[in-house]
Amino acid sequence: MAFISESFVAQLKEASNIVSVISRFVPLKKAGRNFLGLCPFHQEKTPSLTVNEEKQIFHCFGCGLGGNVFTFLMHYQRLSFPEAVNELAQFLGIPVPVAAISREQEAENRQRDELRAIHQLAADFYHRQLMSAQGGRPGREYLRRRKMTLGVIEEFTLGYAP
Repeated sequence: MAFISESFVAQLKEASNIVSVISRFVPLKKAGRNFLGLCPFHQEKTPSLTVNEEKQIFHCFGCGLGGNVFTFLMHYQRLSFPEAVNELAQFLGIPVPVAAISREQEAENRQRDELRAIHQLAADFYHRQLMSAQGGRPGREYLRRRKMTLGVIEEFTLGYAP
């Protein structure tokens, strides 16, 4: 296993331009010192996504999401932080240096991966319970009263424990 150093992350952040990165996915227009665009994280007709090139941050006044270039990539492309670092490095044409990690860190990573797999199995089980014909009816009715669509139920793998 390997990890990405903090100094490389800082170097990558310094070399990137948040406007260039976000404008790959969202059309932006200059508005004073900032850039504006339609937020890709919620439905809207009036631009509420503001990108500040000077500070290298973004903020949506509609949904409240904001952050730096890594935050945007993580949310927009549904990436983990290391994946967002790799994505940005690839976009900038900068090779990612990697360093070996300790046995303890490798054991922690393995344990975390095992726990994620167990959580995914549990989420899948309870999602199947919710979607089953008879057993999941009370859960589906509850979610219907809460105005949850099938798309939301599927996207977030919502479940039900009878």
